[in-house]
Amino acid sequence: MATATTSSDVRFKPVARRRVAAPEQGVLTMTSGRLSAGPSCEMDKLIVQIVGKKHSDQQQVLLLGSDGTRIYSPKSEVLERELFSSTLKVWDHIEGTHLHLQIATLEGEPIRLPLLSGTKVTPRQADAQFNQIVPVLPFVALPGSKTVDDMGTPVLARAGYVYVFYQEKLWRELEIHVSETGNTYHDIDVARYRQQSGFLAGERKATGQALEDIWLPALWNNRHVQTLQLCFSEIQLSAARLERLEKDAASRDQRCNSPDLSGSKMRFKDLYKGKPDGKAMLDAFSGFDAKNPVAQALIAPIKATRLNLQYNAFPVSLAAPQRARQPGYERLLDHPARYLCDLSGQFPVESFREAKAFLAQTGRGVAVQDVRRLELTAMADALLASLPIEADAEPVDAGVLWEAQAGVVDVLENARQRQVCGVLLDDACYRLRHLRQRVDTCQQLFALCARHAVLHPHHASALLVQQLVVPRSIRGQENPL
Repeated sequence: MATATTSSDVRFKPVARRRVAAPEQGVLTMTSGRLSAGPSCEMDKLIVQIVGKKHSDQQQVLLLGSDGTRIYSPKSEVLERELFSSTLKVWDHIEGTHLHLQIATLEGEPIRLPLLSGTKVTPRQADAQFNQIVPVLPFVALPGSKTVDDMGTPVLARAGYVYVFYQEKLWRELEIHVSETGNTYHDIDVARYRQQSGFLAGERKATGQALEDIWLPALWNNRHVQTLQLCFSEIQLSAARLERLEKDAASRDQRCNSPDLSGSKMRFKDLYKGKPDGKAMLDAFSGFDAKNPVAQALIAPIKATRLNLQYNAFPVSLAAPQRARQPGYERLLDHPARYLCDLSGQFPVESFREAKAFLAQTGRGVAVQDVRRLELTAMADALLASLPIEADAEPVDAGVLWEAQAGVVDVLENARQRQVCGVLLDDACYRLRHLRQRVDTCQQLFALCARHAVLHPHHASALLVQQLVVPRSIRGQENPL
């Protein structure tokens, strides 16, 4: 016989309280049973990650409908990290949509460039997302002229042009403007100058607004963008040259760099955290002694990190603090990067002081062992100042180039705070001009040394010994002396 159950017969067990860990900032989480710290499970989302933070609206990622007229608005999420902050753009995925990059212009319609056709649903990731855009600053390696082992430290590219080829076509052309506060990048509307057979001849004018960085695609659908190539030119490339680069993959491969732009917290930590930075590279390369086996062992990890910069995007924080480029003055120096990375402005004064101290020591017959960082132009100017003025020569203030310059703020300060990236490009023309200038300086210094030697009371006797006694042969015959 069934019996009724009263409320007093039923005992309720208290539910145990669970302590729920707060999700990582910027990442929503879904749980089943126990909460997880991993990424949330979202249905049918399209996510694009833009590396860095505090981006302006001068460059934007647009999601366009199949007809190209409708624009879908995204939700934005900022992810703060020590080394790898980023901004996520999140849309509800819609079949047949396309991604474009929109660039603000000074007048008229903005520039729109295709990024990705046929978007796919994107599962959220804890670190690097499947779709990634990396804002970059173009850098070049600036080595000294004293040793072939100097691989150079990264400095901002000088005034000129940056060319971006994407999917075997010229995608972006930007003009670099240099100022005391840093570089800005100005887009040229490539489509305006493109015609069926190539490009219109003549000058192509920049109409894009001044940008602090250049947005480039790095990952699409969890695959590296393999067709992105970049190059620097000090002058605007001609229409014929651009046509050749588009049509000839071999020429493009030879002229351009293809760095791996993808980034993640783990990748940047493995490649760069705790590794030698730009300042360490500058100090090691400019003072390297190839004859010292200990120095060769110490420089090996620095060279390894420098090679990583050659082939991968790197955090701007890795570059040494630096001033704006001054190519004309840089070519007068054996170590131009030491000048650029001296924010105090005392490098010229110190170089001239060291040159005069070197001449004073050698004048007393004291051998100077370490001359690796001696600036030969400063030495030539100091030597010239010590010589009598020739009758037909005009007086020259040899020390005017070596006066102290104004102290400056690091031109990369804002980029460091925003955690954007850098890429290394080649600037072969600058390197050739720099080395040619150094050869000319050596020739000038030899001539000044000859003038200085004439002032010695025993110069004539020393010259006679040098010409008649020292040579092993004279006119093809064994020297009897």
